[in-house]
Amino acid sequence: MAAQRHPFSLFTLLTFSLLLLTPRSLSFPFPKPHHKINSPIKTLVVLVMENRSFDHIFGWLKSTRPEMDGLTGNEFNRLSASDPDSPKVYVSSDAVFIDSDPGHSIQAITEQIFGSNRTTADPAPMNGFAQQAKSMGDGMPRTVMSGFEPGRLPIYTELANEFAVFDRWFASVPASTQPNRFYVHSATSHGASSNVRKDLIHGFPQRTIFDSLDENRLRFGIYYQNIPATLFYKSLRKLKHITKFHNYKLKFKLHARLGKLPNYVVIEQRYFDVHSMPANDDHPSHDVAEGQRFVKEVYETLRSSPQWKEMALLITYDEHGGFYDHVPTPVSGVPNPDGIIGPDPFYFRFDRLGVRVPTLLISPWIDKGTVIQKPNGPTPTSEFEHSSIPATVKRLFNLKSNFLTKRDAWAGSFDSYFYLRDSPREDCPEKLPDVKGSLRPFGPRGDAKLSEFQVELIQLASQLNGDHILNAYPHIGKNMTVDEANRYAEDAVRRFLEAGRAAIRAGADESAIVTMRPEGMLSNHPSNILWVSMSASAMLIVQNLLGFAMLCAGSVRAKNAMNIMLTNVVDAVVGSISYYLFGFAFAFGTGSGSNPFIGTSSFALKDIPNDEYDYSFFLYQWAFAIAVAGITSGSIAERTQFSAYLIFSFFLSGFVYPLVAHWVWSPTGWLSPSCSSLFLGSGAIDFAGSGVVHLVGGVAGLWGAIIEGARVGRFDAYGKPVQMRGHNATLVVLGTFLLWFGWFGFNPGSFDKILVAYPNTSDQGNWTAVGRTAVTTTLSGSMAGLVTLFGQRLLVGHWDALDVCNGLLGGFVAITSGCSVVEPWAAIICGFVAAWVLIGLNRLALKLGFDDPLEATQLHGGCGAWGLIFTGLFAKEEFVIQTYDSGVSGMTRSYGLLLGGGWGLIAAQVVEVIVVIGWVSVTMGPLFYMLHKLRLLRISADEEIAGLDISSHGGYAYRDHNEDARATLRYADYVRMQGGA
Repeated sequence: MAAQRHPFSLFTLLTFSLLLLTPRSLSFPFPKPHHKINSPIKTLVVLVMENRSFDHIFGWLKSTRPEMDGLTGNEFNRLSASDPDSPKVYVSSDAVFIDSDPGHSIQAITEQIFGSNRTTADPAPMNGFAQQAKSMGDGMPRTVMSGFEPGRLPIYTELANEFAVFDRWFASVPASTQPNRFYVHSATSHGASSNVRKDLIHGFPQRTIFDSLDENRLRFGIYYQNIPATLFYKSLRKLKHITKFHNYKLKFKLHARLGKLPNYVVIEQRYFDVHSMPANDDHPSHDVAEGQRFVKEVYETLRSSPQWKEMALLITYDEHGGFYDHVPTPVSGVPNPDGIIGPDPFYFRFDRLGVRVPTLLISPWIDKGTVIQKPNGPTPTSEFEHSSIPATVKRLFNLKSNFLTKRDAWAGSFDSYFYLRDSPREDCPEKLPDVKGSLRPFGPRGDAKLSEFQVELIQLASQLNGDHILNAYPHIGKNMTVDEANRYAEDAVRRFLEAGRAAIRAGADESAIVTMRPEGMLSNHPSNILWVSMSASAMLIVQNLLGFAMLCAGSVRAKNAMNIMLTNVVDAVVGSISYYLFGFAFAFGTGSGSNPFIGTSSFALKDIPNDEYDYSFFLYQWAFAIAVAGITSGSIAERTQFSAYLIFSFFLSGFVYPLVAHWVWSPTGWLSPSCSSLFLGSGAIDFAGSGVVHLVGGVAGLWGAIIEGARVGRFDAYGKPVQMRGHNATLVVLGTFLLWFGWFGFNPGSFDKILVAYPNTSDQGNWTAVGRTAVTTTLSGSMAGLVTLFGQRLLVGHWDALDVCNGLLGGFVAITSGCSVVEPWAAIICGFVAAWVLIGLNRLALKLGFDDPLEATQLHGGCGAWGLIFTGLFAKEEFVIQTYDSGVSGMTRSYGLLLGGGWGLIAAQVVEVIVVIGWVSVTMGPLFYMLHKLRLLRISADEEIAGLDISSHGGYAYRDHNEDARATLRYADYVRMQGGA
């Protein structure tokens, strides 16, 4: 009753409370102090090349730089590491072009380092390179033992002589490309020693140096060419970082020239070798000359920047690529970064480093010809490796954040080399030597198959554009050519970044992760449009119009049949206009002012269709909106003024219902199971609207019926109920069957995309889930109808067709929330309980003197609330992931409490019940009360006794109407009666 006395106060409190829960309300606009960098280096640029060892690139530079730990020419491997009489393969300086890709998996590297699969030798013998290469082909041993003479690499030779070379910089892990790249920016691979599909899809979750920089209010930027491999980090997919990604060709030189390069710069190469833009990452079989041109371009761009005197460039290689190096890799004293052990069959402990790789440090603060060897701490066993980059950034930029892992806390840092001079050098070369010709005897091969790393990049691209949900995902890229892969990757990045920028403009939460859908599976794909249109047609024509109309007409007395039919028409036409003008925008608008409480764009379908919604989606959602008004109309039937129908239908369809739909069904809604920040870690699952549609309509009807009061004659002078049965059981049964059919548009049709595939199925489509949803809907309704049949037989002593029909509908209402996420057996439980909920509420209503001619409040409100609770108890995790995450492997979600899913989902379901009841009460209660006070709600007793057909619509629905003697009036008789009064 308090809600009735103080509706505005409760509404204000509810609105304010919900707005406080929005992400934007949790951030205060208090400025943070600017972070000060005290070191001479204000910008660090990192360039990570591909798959070459130190000896392969710099080994032969020792002839002119004897202080380096390079090659003498006496180093060799035997073809069989365990056979002292096996032929020797000596190092050579004849590397020019490597057409094949040497072995560099974790098992291949183990053999290269130790000569066998036994890893106990310390120091590592480094004697298995030729042996492992021989297993890949007869010519491979000489290839992996070869290196470049300095003249073939003029850019590296010049930079090594002008600046600093690390001759003890190791790969972070004896594994392939991707794990080592992760260490560069996060000092861990999060347990990855190879391609890990789940993490490639969802992004690697570890903390990165980018996060530390962001916390300290320092800037970073990634300048990419084909695709930024840094997007393997999940945190970099957040909206707030979208603007940190720049097209190298368009922005790198411009930012350098303007002096606007950020504090931490990552430059990514062209990873795909195509004719128009050859690869420049040095990965075999790419042309190393292209890599030399690329490094020259980067250096000269930085050298000409006004930021040069406060800048450093670090160039390294992610791993050795299977090429020989003679320096033993450290195998002891190396800490596991985060306690994670690698997967089977190797269970690698991440406690030893990979093979030595080429690394250059370039800055005007570095003396000419510097060779950097073993670091001075922080521990006696510390080495330079990729984790040295975040370790140095922390010290160099005085970051207040903790170390990322135990590895960067252990790794040597190189910041001290910037303090050896009092001022920057003035003699750094402005230009580097020209790179003439090519080291490869042929051009790019666009029709070639992809390397392992390129396949991983395509898998990343498939996540960016949403294709990872397709069945083809595990094999995507395997059958692509390089040309095809390049186009695919560039298009995926373009779509991903465009979507992110659009979301930022729309005011989305900056901490949200950008998640894309497949281009062919957008809501406006023709197949999805057809599916949604057909579902809307089933709901609209069969359920809302025919089904509701027949059910309502049969459930009222004959003297009110025309009135109830007209109210069904009014619900549709008035709801159409209000939902078009306001409702759809409030429910699904995602403009800049949108928030978790209400949508603020797409009024009158402005900017529809777009990438998210087509006209068919509006049509489908409108069918839900007018269903809500139809439910409420049933509760106040046979005694309500026609003008009241017009008013409440417009308000309910255009404002009250759309806000609840926004909370639960919009991707930005605070209760939505599809939003980026799940309420209670779950969100409320209300798949087709037990709460959003039925509970809303039921509660609205409750308030209307309470404020209006019971029909004349419904209860006698002693408060005992008087039977007022509907006039036509045939129409009720016909309406029930039509509604049954229409519910297949309501529930299965709520899969608004039919072109969705799950990783472990062979069909491209949601058909299995759609079929299961139809089955659960049928079983719940059938069980509820059966229980009602026998239950009422026990209670009243006869078989009642009308009660069975309502029981059937109660089962449908209850299962509507969880129809897509529960097993068929659970649907039977749902229907069983729904029947007793309906029977119990009907008996309670009679005891309380509550009059609802169609039992809409009890059926839609009571069974709708039970349906929400039922979903929180019985939702199956697999089906939840299918429905809300397209069946992505590796996902975890809250699910049914009784199935072991914890309290998150059931708590969210209870919250939905509470807020829906509260919201509808503080909006529709005052509206009905206002109409009552203005005498716009209820007709007079005389008009009610005469019947609404004759009093409001000029005649009866039936030509030979003869319901009872008191109401057998012609319109002229009714007019005379009114005049006499």
